[in-house]
Amino acid sequence: MKYPKLVLEERINGIDVNLVGVTHLRNFFHKHENFFREQICRSPAIFSEDGPEGFTDGFSEEIAKVAQETGKPIYILESGSNIHSFLGLAQLGIGGYLAGSYLRKSDDMSRRTFLKKGVSTLLGSYLMGSCLTQNSIIQKVIGNENVKLDDALQYDAIIDYRNIVAAENIDRASKVLQLEGKIPYFIGSLHVKGIHAYLRNPGLRKKRLLYFPQDLISDTSIRKYEFKENNWKLTERI
Repeated sequence: MKYPKLVLEERINGIDVNLVGVTHLRNFFHKHENFFREQICRSPAIFSEDGPEGFTDGFSEEIAKVAQETGKPIYILESGSNIHSFLGLAQLGIGGYLAGSYLRKSDDMSRRTFLKKGVSTLLGSYLMGSCLTQNSIIQKVIGNENVKLDDALQYDAIIDYRNIVAAENIDRASKVLQLEGKIPYFIGSLHVKGIHAYLRNPGLRKKRLLYFPQDLISDTSIRKYEFKENNWKLTERI
């Protein structure tokens, strides 16, 4: 059976990284278990967006079981989706509030107030539109996981910010980790194209400066987990 999700390979500083798009469901793992086992068995390690520090889905738990069986470490390359989902909803809410400026009554309709409302509406519409076009609605409504998600005008904590962090950590890992062979990075399928674009175009990652609030509350270090003494343990933070 041909694997149904997008898989892109990129060579970074001597390391071959396989960006493997997945659906974060346990039954998706079982349906394509042979493919995932092959990816893991031929690699010295696993890159993941979720793992032993707090599994959020059955797929990642199954991947960890195979890693445990084969003695492979798991490297977490970004801070996960929970906090960013909250930030994405906050962005949507703020955008909605600002976009509704014209609908709120005001006793003062001077030119200055009119202009301020206009700017608020434009900014709010931008924040809402940017967020909505980069979340799971793309996959559910358009049904196309190949949508390009590296647009320099996009601003979104749920997907775009995490893509930038993942690309930078892959780049950093390739320089500091002594790994050989192809490393699979199991990620939600909507992330594949964006991460790949940021890997190929490092200059685009400068947009991370706009995500300063996210950086303040996120753990963007590379965390290495190994299975020791019947438990997954954090053994290195880079």
